[in-house]
Amino acid sequence: MKAMIGLAVTSAIVLLVASLANAAPASKESSFEDQLRALSARIKKSLAILMDIDDDLTTLGKRTKDFDINMARLTVNVTELDTFYYNFQWTPVRQATGTATVDGATENAENVAVEVVRDCTDVMANGNTQSGVYSVNLASQESQTQIYCRMEGDEAWNIIQRRSDDSVDFDRSWDSYKNGFGDLEGSLWLGNDNIHLLTTQGLYKLRVRLERFNGQSAHADYDSFRVKDEDNKYQLVVGYYTGGGAGDCLYYNSYQYFTTYDQDNDEISIPGWNCAENLHGGWWFKSCAQCNPNGLYHNNAVREATTASWSPWTYYMESLKFVEFGLLRVWIE
Repeated sequence: MKAMIGLAVTSAIVLLVASLANAAPASKESSFEDQLRALSARIKKSLAILMDIDDDLTTLGKRTKDFDINMARLTVNVTELDTFYYNFQWTPVRQATGTATVDGATENAENVAVEVVRDCTDVMANGNTQSGVYSVNLASQESQTQIYCRMEGDEAWNIIQRRSDDSVDFDRSWDSYKNGFGDLEGSLWLGNDNIHLLTTQGLYKLRVRLERFNGQSAHADYDSFRVKDEDNKYQLVVGYYTGGGAGDCLYYNSYQYFTTYDQDNDEISIPGWNCAENLHGGWWFKSCAQCNPNGLYHNNAVREATTASWSPWTYYMESLKFVEFGLLRVWIE
């Protein structure tokens, strides 16, 4: 690079001297010495610019080398992390007891493989392959929580929300959303406390299942889903949208705090406006939302801002026949 700069400076001197030689005779006010000083100043300025370029290129080379080193380290770390996830994904952790309600019948879960059943994956590891309501110990707590497990092949989905009819009102208070409500085999909200416990005991991916009144169905998949505790206003942290045909609606809601009609945590700037109050359902509103799955349930297709909807799929706020949020374990601590 230094040689290139020297060549460039030499070329500049030759060109500038040639321009002086070919120039018209200097006037009385402009002596040869003045032109020579001007030439020297121009050469020094050009040299300074070229040296700056050299420094920038040298720095860029070092940064490129550092980038390559860091990328190599990152590749190793990602490989190790993938191996860690794989080894823990479907490994039964401990041994378990309890009861399950499946299609109205109670089954005993004795002599099974997992000691503490913390989610639906553990339920399935105990040999339960029927979808239904089961008792689990979220985050290994002593008290049990009932949860609906949707069993599909070798996947056990933890259902945290469902809209299937108008039998359950979702326009509810902060405490109601905190504790959960509804029918575990019908329309339900598992409860923000329970969703927090579930999603902080490991890594879970999300699938949102949707159905329109014309019979069309689609889903939206996300590679991670987590809800913080009440002190953090049940802040939502959603990973990347990975497909499913329904479109990404939750990008707008990620990192938002939960809002209900009696606790306003949205970001809308209109004085006195509460998204949950005006859209008739609690949610992680921003200002206000691109989707409103906890909005009003209609028994036919209507287009209203207050309706239970997923706009990227149906466009403007079309009411949906069915909505369900399910979480699938990727790994657990």
